[in-house]
Amino acid sequence: MSCVVLVGLRRPAVEAVARLGLRAVLVADRAPGPRTAALLADAVETSFEAPASHWRSVADAIRRHRPDAVLALTERAVLPAAHLRDALGLDGVSVEAARGCTHKGAMKQAIRAAGLPCADFVLAEEGLGRDALVERLGLPLVVKPCVGSGGRGTEVVREAHRVPERLPEGWMAEAFVTGTEMSAEGIGWGGEMRWMSATDYVVPREASLVPAPLDPESASAVRRLHGAAWDALGIERGMTHLEVFLSDDGPVFGEIAVRPPGGHLMRLIGLAYGVDAWELWARVECGQAVAL
Repeated sequence: MSCVVLVGLRRPAVEAVARLGLRAVLVADRAPGPRTAALLADAVETSFEAPASHWRSVADAIRRHRPDAVLALTERAVLPAAHLRDALGLDGVSVEAARGCTHKGAMKQAIRAAGLPCADFVLAEEGLGRDALVERLGLPLVVKPCVGSGGRGTEVVREAHRVPERLPEGWMAEAFVTGTEMSAEGIGWGGEMRWMSATDYVVPREASLVPAPLDPESASAVRRLHGAAWDALGIERGMTHLEVFLSDDGPVFGEIAVRPPGGHLMRLIGLAYGVDAWELWARVECGQAVAL
């Protein structure tokens, strides 16, 4: 393997690919800085909001580099990267799986269909009004956009009069889960999650602990849920970031992202386990079976 396409801009990933001796082509919605650009073979600046047909023209523009893999670095890059893989005939997360992992409504539908524990939810297209939402989901309930990351736009609504009369298009509401929120980072290939590290949100958005001090029973339950989510969503390979709630009845699925996590978790994983987490992720995304 000699060339990879990086979709989305995260400098540690570019540096890791360079350390592995691979040429990198960047596809991003903003131009890289001069230090990052110096590590690249080429860069294409384009909107990530473009339709599916647009990515075939992007694929044609980078085909001359003969890329062997396409790697998504950010949440907004997951679906564009899948379209590029499809256009270039490369393995990895499919367009269908990428859609399921980036649209929270489709994600929850797949998780519920698989019989996995998750909060009850309502999509805007179901047309339920305020009273019906409260009757169905109870209070408090959570209102959020179906597409996005980092909790942007998410609101916990505790009073009935603050519940929207109608959910805006592209939004959803879900029942509030009582429990401890945490995450789990998974790595795998061949459609199977093969390694997992749990993260304790000591102070949400400010301090995390890797690995989370879970008891063996809880750790096994989270791992089973994480692996089952891979199956339900058809995730082929790469790294996943699962958000999960530890409730009195066991772990409850929150959301899953199929790309490296944010919040400095890649650095924490490296420090905790004595590995270069970015290099490990890149090798797996390039189709290598690695020792975990």
